[in-house]
Amino acid sequence: MEELSLQDLQRAATSHLRLLPHLKRCSSNGYIPRVATRIIDNYEPAREAFESCLLVPGGRFSLTRTKDSLQLWDLGNSAHSIIRSTPVASQKVGEQDIGEPVRCEMIGLHQTTDGMGLIVHLAVDPLEGHRDYRRYDHYVIYPLETCPEFCLLASACIESQADNETMTTAQELAIFTESNFVVIWNYVSDTWIQWQSDMTVSYGETYICNSYLIVAADGAISVFAMPPLQPRIQNEPVPIITHKPMYQLMHRKNVDDSYIVSDPWCDRTPPDAISNYIDIIHNTNTSGWVLDHYVLCPIKMTGSSAKLPTAFPIHEHEAHTSDEEVSDHVQMAWITPRDAVILFGAGNSLTIQLLTLPETEGGAVTQYPSCRMWTAGDDNEYCFDFCSFAGRACIRDETRPCEIRVIDYVP
Repeated sequence: MEELSLQDLQRAATSHLRLLPHLKRCSSNGYIPRVATRIIDNYEPAREAFESCLLVPGGRFSLTRTKDSLQLWDLGNSAHSIIRSTPVASQKVGEQDIGEPVRCEMIGLHQTTDGMGLIVHLAVDPLEGHRDYRRYDHYVIYPLETCPEFCLLASACIESQADNETMTTAQELAIFTESNFVVIWNYVSDTWIQWQSDMTVSYGETYICNSYLIVAADGAISVFAMPPLQPRIQNEPVPIITHKPMYQLMHRKNVDDSYIVSDPWCDRTPPDAISNYIDIIHNTNTSGWVLDHYVLCPIKMTGSSAKLPTAFPIHEHEAHTSDEEVSDHVQMAWITPRDAVILFGAGNSLTIQLLTLPETEGGAVTQYPSCRMWTAGDDNEYCFDFCSFAGRACIRDETRPCEIRVIDYVP
């Protein structure tokens, strides 16, 4: 705020409010024009290819990952800011506990409790072959410091239970899931616990909300209380307990895939209702993608000693997205408490669609025609991240792997 003029500060703070009418205007054309395209390049000195990118909420900073390193880039607040040729911070991922070249994967991003820093969660594996365990590194960085740097917050090697193991992160927690188990690990206190599960849980089907673990799998929403965790002892297996969901809510069956697309950045519940929801998108295989919007309604119980949940998900709305073949990478963000955008890959195009919830109960969801944001070449794989607050996207594609496109859409 100290760096910006009053005019620039007002413009940066209202980007998301200008994005909404801009999307409505562009939906009739089926295409949203770009205000500016800038490039993050990694050609010097080692010409390492980027493998993924993330936009930090707010849109000013971007995190990128190469095979074995992290970088933080300052994109500026304006679409016309100059991106420096070098990152403001970088971190080479070490080979400790693995003893050979490694590759890393970004699996989560959260803010520090003071709101000024970022916690980056990494999974580290051997570059070649397979180990019976993975190393998990958790770095903290404060981007607005004079000389920001990545500092290792916690690191541990944890037995890999299966090849298809997935991981979800929350403020201090890492949740490992596979077809028949759930592991909760608090990497700050280094405590953990495991329980057996009869659910088939895949990537994107777990979510932490209001200190509960929510699993959307096997046609049901299962809500688990957080059990007490036990100290993690080196070379000792994780303690196993019996743990059942507090309740299960049947929702949509006969779907190929389901993803919880609620914003994981909102760890704390604000006074308004914007984070008191769960959004689940399903690939129905027959009628495209369906979005189910659940609102978490508080439960007030008196006179009972049983441990009960504080909220219950009530299905309020559904929306049907494009009938085109949609990629597995689906992203959703709320611009206002009633207006949301969904981003997805449709064919070789990155596409955005605006949804508006009705003002009155029982009304229909307004779905605007989808807009193309960017088009890749034929059979070209790409990854993206979008910040609705800034109206900014970062895109990495296979044809130019040493570059990240930074595209601004808000005039």
